[in-house]
Amino acid sequence: MAYYRPGTDEEAAAKALALEFGFRAEPRFKEIENIGPGVIVILTKDYKTNDKDGS
Repeated sequence: MAYYRPGTDEEAAAKALALEFGFRAEPRFKEIENIGPGVIVILTKDYKTNDKDGS
């Protein structure tokens, strides 16, 4: 999953990553909303192969 700060260029970058690698892009959740600038990507051990879904 790629997380971005709404209203910044991070949103387009996160969505591009999500599309390329087949995971979702969403606004940052409360616990990570105040971390420095940049897209945050969190992968877990259940990551599957690229299905180019990206939403």
